[in-house]
Amino acid sequence: NTILQKGGYRGSSSLSKTNERMYLFTEEYGTITDTLPDKYVMRPLALADYHSGFCDVLSELTIVGDGDEYDFAKRFEEMRKINEIKDTYLIIVIEDTETGIIVGCATLLLELKFIHSNGKVLICYSVFLKRVGRPY
Repeated sequence: NTILQKGGYRGSSSLSKTNERMYLFTEEYGTITDTLPDKYVMRPLALADYHSGFCDVLSELTIVGDGDEYDFAKRFEEMRKINEIKDTYLIIVIEDTETGIIVGCATLLLELKFIHSNGKVLICYSVFLKRVGRPY
């Protein structure tokens, strides 16, 4: 069941309410969230974060490109389908709950290894947090 349709999502030019809070993965990371100031929440990337400033945060790190909402949703869906099999792409965002704006993100990759007794390695690919208001 795909969320994509050329020209929008299921015939719409914007996100439908059904897909608004579709997350990239389902794991909870509450112990990390407890260390943030009260107005911030750390959570998995959501499909709706395209409209919440996620790409703006990424543009502080590198060139994002000229992709549109459809391109974002297409990549999100590709990563989500891989994560349905095995969590691999763990993109975490920090949201300012007062404004609904994404102020930080981290990309973590879970890599399976043959070494270390067929272990797993969590690789932190990139982290960025905008300075908003006061120091952390």
